[in-house]
Amino acid sequence: YDDWHFSVSLDGWLTSFQGDITARGNTSPVNVDLADVLTLLFHGKIDFTMDGRFEVSKGPWGFYAELEYARLSGSGDIQKNIKIPILNPPEFTLQGTADVLTVYSTGEAALSYDVYASPCLVANMPELIAEVLAGARYQYIRSKVNLEVIGPLAVRNFYADKSETWVDPFVGGRVVWRPRANWITSLQTDFGGFTVSSNFTFNVRAEAAYRINKWLFINAGYRALYTDFETGSGDEKFAYNMWVHGPFFGVGAEF
Repeated sequence: YDDWHFSVSLDGWLTSFQGDITARGNTSPVNVDLADVLTLLFHGKIDFTMDGRFEVSKGPWGFYAELEYARLSGSGDIQKNIKIPILNPPEFTLQGTADVLTVYSTGEAALSYDVYASPCLVANMPELIAEVLAGARYQYIRSKVNLEVIGPLAVRNFYADKSETWVDPFVGGRVVWRPRANWITSLQTDFGGFTVSSNFTFNVRAEAAYRINKWLFINAGYRALYTDFETGSGDEKFAYNMWVHGPFFGVGAEF
């Protein structure tokens, strides 16, 4: 327990999105559930997704840093017949092609301190540890749209590339339980925002890891992050009220 401990893991986080986004005075609902995510993954619309976590501890003190990144892209075509009675011929076809790129990233880092460590040992570590933690979390979202509209007389192109980044402080706690020598489970929850950037954030992460040997482990769990963020006003208002959640699984090493 008093020695240095390091842990590194790489996970895949299947992120679902439920909520709404307001930009330039328009509010759009967002509902991308797990079935939609699996469909996007199957059709190759998710270009890349990764979740990396690093932890270090010595005695009651600890530190962790985590980064999650997801990149999605897609394109679509639409065709519509337009009727204008005063023209001859009275009907023409309007065609459009849209290419969309979306990037979502979140990263966090926190210091932790064990307020309780069980005297009962499992694999030379306390069976139960309860810790408090405090840190900061950044979030980044970007949308890029390229739209081409083809009419009877001309071709018009429209392009937009917008992004938002913000950082929120948070405080919370985590409970680590070792039911067996090769099993480690944990539950982390925290609250943040405090109107520094977001009005309010809530995060919960449940995880179970199995040690294959002294160094290698596999892990799986579920994470949910809620954010209520708002900036600007009028046509310049941007609001992000969203649940980002889903299962994760991966592999890691500890030493």
